[in-house]
Amino acid sequence: MPPPTARPTLGIMTATTKPTASAIICGLMTMILLSACHNASPTPPAADAHGYTTKSFRVPFTATVPADMPATPATDEHNFVTWGQFKTSSETEPAIRFMLPVSVFPPGSTAPTPPPANYLQYLRKLSAAGARFADETSLNVDGHPATILTATAAAGVVLDGAVGCPTTETDPKSCFALESTLVLRLSVIPLDGGLTLVAWVRTGPTATDQVSQFKHFEQMLTSIRFASRSPDASVAPVSLTDSGPIVFTRYDQTTGQPQIFITNADRQRERQLLLPVVADSRPGHQTARSSSSPSDPTRHPGRRR
Repeated sequence: MPPPTARPTLGIMTATTKPTASAIICGLMTMILLSACHNASPTPPAADAHGYTTKSFRVPFTATVPADMPATPATDEHNFVTWGQFKTSSETEPAIRFMLPVSVFPPGSTAPTPPPANYLQYLRKLSAAGARFADETSLNVDGHPATILTATAAAGVVLDGAVGCPTTETDPKSCFALESTLVLRLSVIPLDGGLTLVAWVRTGPTATDQVSQFKHFEQMLTSIRFASRSPDASVAPVSLTDSGPIVFTRYDQTTGQPQIFITNADRQRERQLLLPVVADSRPGHQTARSSSSPSDPTRHPGRRR
């Protein structure tokens, strides 16, 4: 009887096949590789950034928000949009701000002045008052040439209101400052119609994630696309509870002034909250102020920073 012949198999040796040394080595290597692949820990997926389109900002835009920021901003107003985690009362927590300045407080000034026509030049001159700038470079924001730099202040220096105010504030402490306890990666973006968009990310001077925060902010800037539409008439409502009353702001389309409304959860009934009128020290003048005015620090956490 003729000897049995080996039949071709898929890597499985039959009883009629004698394993060679090279086959044993290859088999062992394969087992080791498969074991390593099986025991390796899977790489967690990276967090995704998310897109957002402004609702009430005077110059509407869409941008890709960094993954470590909330998908929805804490504030979306006529001249101000901000994202931040605000997990604690610390004013060095990362926050991203976009502002169309209504006024600024130059160093030593106790009265607001209109935003300068050349905001970047104004910003650089703050060096004489203790501001410190570094790492200035250029970038393009949806076709608009822009400048970005790192901004802080010398030890002990606080320039209240020097960055600007998004409302008609009369107290520089209610506006944005440059100071030694904060480091901003700040961009100046000239827009059409003489407007200047000022945007920055806020960090502390010893923040371990400062480099990544700056990188993510610059990526957000380059993702911006400005829209030709007008901003929505009202701000998306923010409710403290899912079923309670909702208080929101709607801007008068003629005057641009904010009006405060309250509505029920299903938005079926709403009414305007009239701001109380208080006496002004000047004869014949009156001013309106409510407890939720922009100077109230509970309305915008870290408003001055």
